[in-house]
Amino acid sequence: MSTCALTHITELTAGRRLLAGLIGHPGVPQVVVRIGIAPEGGQRPPTPRLPLTEVLTER
Repeated sequence: MSTCALTHITELTAGRRLLAGLIGHPGVPQVVVRIGIAPEGGQRPPTPRLPLTEVLTER
């Protein structure tokens, strides 16, 4: 199994209202967790990342 937390959908009031209407329970949605079966053949290669020295500066 594989999971993925989706919080961008709850950042705006409209998204929270949409989710609240879909779940039919009182409350304010904070996160959506997508659960599924991981693809066959193992893990996919990692997405490219910049070196830490290019994104972090020390003052």
